[in-house]
Amino acid sequence: MASPVVNVTLLAPGFGRDASTSALRWSNEEALQPWQSQFCKLLAQNQWNETHLPVAELLVGRQRDIDHESGKKEPAMLICADPVHLRADRDTASLVPAAMLSISDAEADALLGSINEFLAEDELQLWRTDTAHWYMRGRDGRALLTFPPEFLSQRNASAFLPEGEAAGHWKRLLTELQMLLHSHPVNAERQQRGLMPINSLWFWGGAPLYANNADATVGETSIMTTEPSGTEMPLATADSGGRNATTLDPTRSAPCIHADEPFAVELARHLGLDCRPLAAFDPARLESQVLIVDRRLERSMLAADEAGVLQARQRIEQEWVDNWRQRVQDGENLTLDILDEDGMHGRLDSQVLRQMAEARDIDAPRQGTALSAVIKRQATRASLLWRRLTGSRS
Repeated sequence: MASPVVNVTLLAPGFGRDASTSALRWSNEEALQPWQSQFCKLLAQNQWNETHLPVAELLVGRQRDIDHESGKKEPAMLICADPVHLRADRDTASLVPAAMLSISDAEADALLGSINEFLAEDELQLWRTDTAHWYMRGRDGRALLTFPPEFLSQRNASAFLPEGEAAGHWKRLLTELQMLLHSHPVNAERQQRGLMPINSLWFWGGAPLYANNADATVGETSIMTTEPSGTEMPLATADSGGRNATTLDPTRSAPCIHADEPFAVELARHLGLDCRPLAAFDPARLESQVLIVDRRLERSMLAADEAGVLQARQRIEQEWVDNWRQRVQDGENLTLDILDEDGMHGRLDSQVLRQMAEARDIDAPRQGTALSAVIKRQATRASLLWRRLTGSRS
């Protein structure tokens, strides 16, 4: 009896940068994009993309609908406004996200107080959920196209500057805030302590959180699920080529999601999907479709935690990949896809293992012949050296 088909998709930012896991077949044909947009595309929520994500409304906009006298409801104007360090020269720009800046509560509160006082006349207000995640209310950010700041931390930020119809207005606001932050006492004190100044904000994640996702389809087919309200919405679709690296299998049931990231947890809840903590994931017990978001490796990289990086990589390689490789070798019908933000795509299934075995069989005679040639050359050189040392002519 054939084993049930199991598909596991792992979003692991940073993992593919060292594509040394021999059990996987790696390619770099995917587009560079943040994990949030990959997560949306895997669930066929294609009204959002890498520069247009509903992060602010999803995470802090639960009370986003404002009633008016007309009886209509309008979305509150929310956008992420995260503190960052920007460094620019003539050709490039680098962005250091808040996760790498070690911002204290006192520093965050002092900066927010000054910024809110400066913006009060424009009826703009900032607040924070923690020292790294700030939000602004009062300006419509739905047309602003920007990438998440942590996605830009290892890249030339000048290639990912804000775009969209409203970009000019946002750039002017950003310049004004940079002037305010440049001379702020908090930054003067940070520089005295050898810390990078918090010299800018990064506006992003202001896309609207659509109430009706019924038009979120890709290709020709989509599978449907029913929300508690009874409305149907697509979860996964097939592309026209039949190969599905960035969407889940359209012929299967809704995926079981394992994630701790607030964006993934809240989006799954918004779509009525089952989302469980990472700690509850058991690689020995898999649903037919599993989607995992694991940013522990990336977070350790941002924190310059070498031990954490090693531990996170070993967990993926040894506890998960090695486990599943053995199961595939034992005949289970399992496919693993690993995606990172740098366009790397690793795959493990029976076909990959078979192709690797065939390649080893082809290379083995070549390697044996090459080794024999090396040994023969070394023996000849040793014989010549011995003759010179002993004066032997034989």
